[in-house]
Amino acid sequence: MTGQPEITGADSILERIIPELEVDFVGVASLAGWKDTKLEETALALLPGAKSVVVFSMEIVREILDLSSPTRIQGAASTTDLIDSDSQYLGGKLTEATYGATRALRRAGYRTLPLPSRDCPTDDRFMQAIFSYKHAAQAAGMGKLGWHSLLITPEFGPRARLGVCLT
Repeated sequence: MTGQPEITGADSILERIIPELEVDFVGVASLAGWKDTKLEETALALLPGAKSVVVFSMEIVREILDLSSPTRIQGAASTTDLIDSDSQYLGGKLTEATYGATRALRRAGYRTLPLPSRDCPTDDRFMQAIFSYKHAAQAAGMGKLGWHSLLITPEFGPRARLGVCLT
């Protein structure tokens, strides 16, 4: 969209609201640096005229993952259930952050599209989400994709949950 301001500079809206969002990390990827890629294609399909992808990250608690087990005894309590609680909490906080950023950016005149941390729509034909949060996080400099297709961050390794806002 022409006339939409760039997200740059020390006085940016995001820099002012980040402390209120209660997330561990925020990264921004300019779509200008990702011309003719699937990242740009899917972002523009969702929000025509989008210029940036804002990625929010929170750590999945290591101690909870350490308790998980691939086996389960019928009817017995399982510490693996803690992963679901952690995932629900982190997903809620990240979705709240994406909507908080969306509100602030919209008030400043930006067009934005928040994407939920949990239950992002998927194309079941290909088992793919409509937008790749981990590719966006890599583009925003938050980490690298491993051979197993997980985002590996310097801070959390593969234990990062993500939320995204297109603008």
